[in-house]
Formats: sequence, C-alpha cells, structure tokens
Amino acid sequence: MTNKKTPAGMTLSILTMAVTILAIGITSSVSQIHTTTPTQPTKEPTTITAPAITPEKSIPIDISIDDDAMQGEKDAKVTIVEFSDYECPYCAVFYQNTFPQIKKEYIDTGKANFVYRDFPLSFHANSKTASMATECAREQGGDTMYFKYHDQLYENQDLFGIDNFKKWAKDLGLKTAQFDKCLDDKKYEKEVDKDAADGESYGVSGTPAFFINGRKLTGAQPISAFKTIIDEELKK
Repeated sequence: MTNKKTPAGMTLSILTMAVTILAIGITSSVSQIHTTTPTQPTKEPTTITAPAITPEKSIPIDISIDDDAMQGEKDAKVTIVEFSDYECPYCAVFYQNTFPQIKKEYIDTGKANFVYRDFPLSFHANSKTASMATECAREQGGDTMYFKYHDQLYENQDLFGIDNFKKWAKDLGLKTAQFDKCLDDKKYEKEVDKDAADGESYGVSGTPAFFINGRKLTGAQPISAFKTIIDEELKK
C-alpha cells in the first residue's frame, strides 16, 4: 500500500483556517465586557454592538447598595445593582439599548429598582473624575439630578474632560461655583473608591457587571437575559 502525502500548501491552509476560527471564538466570548486589564490603548467608539451570551448560573450573594443613587421604588421586590464605568463602551451599549426597556417594564411599574455603583477602570483617564462629577451633581439635586448627569455622560462619551464636566453641570442648572469646587477638591473620591472596592470583593473584574437580587450577570446583555432573571425573582 502506498501512503499519499498531503501537499505542503494544503497543510498550511488548514492550519491557518484553524487558527482563524480559534481567534474568532476567543474574541466573541469576551467582547461584551470591558475588563480591568486594557486590551487597546486607543480610544474606543461610543456605540458598538455586543453579542449576546448565556446568563451566568451563579449562587446569589448579599450585595450592598451602600448609599448610592437609586431609580425606582425603594421597596420593590427586585433590586438591580450595576457596577459600571462611564468611559466603558459596553456600558454605553447597555445604557442605549437595554436599560430603556428595563426602565419601562420593571422600574417605572414598581417591580424593580436600579442602583448605580462606580467601577472606574484604571486605564480610562476620565472615568473616575466622571464618577465624582455625578456625586457632585447629586449633592445639589439628589438621585434625580444624579441620573440626569449620568445620562449626560453616557450620551457624550467622546467629549469627556474637566471643562465639559463643569459645562454640563451648568447646563443642568446646578450652582456652578459649588459644583466646580466639589469636583476640583475631589470631594467624593473616597465614595467612588469604596464602590470599586466593594465591586472587587463581589468578584467584579470588568464592566458592566450586574447583580439582580444578588444573582450575577456580566456584560452588555440583551433584554432577554435580564428578563429571565427578573421574572424568576418576581415569582418568588
């Protein structure tokens, strides 16, 4: 019997195809979350599409909401806690695509409340300052003003900088002298740091990360992933 040899060119093509398929698989599995380790030093886009992944099967853990800003009824049956970064592009995807549906179906109807906690990633130059700015806004206008400023940030990710942070406060009708001093003095830096430390203690390593009645959900998930967990919790 004579063994037929595979042409060298064909072997190389097969190996190249295998490497390409593996790379695609790895990229798609992590692309819906921004981790604490930077993958690219370049500026990210503010609007991207993240793939859906299967919700994690995790044991609920006790999650503190600290004294952070909340939307919705305090005594709602379901509490959604987000650990997020204002410069994270995947956090913007959640804000733009998924959060409006959650707000309409669950928050505005009193079924759930939503708490935002800061998790600024170290390689985002303006994220921590943005987090402090929201707290300075909250100082003057409570949770309502906090989320107005929060929305302003996610809708203008490509315009971040101290001058615009102060401009947006003025645009929202805040007392500019008080806001500017609050931001310049880094009055709420410890508050932001505490959020990040709490997130790490809960196993958060990238953004966005969510806990729905303590059940973890990671990444810019579609509304269906949230509905699965929220509806299960509402039935309890």
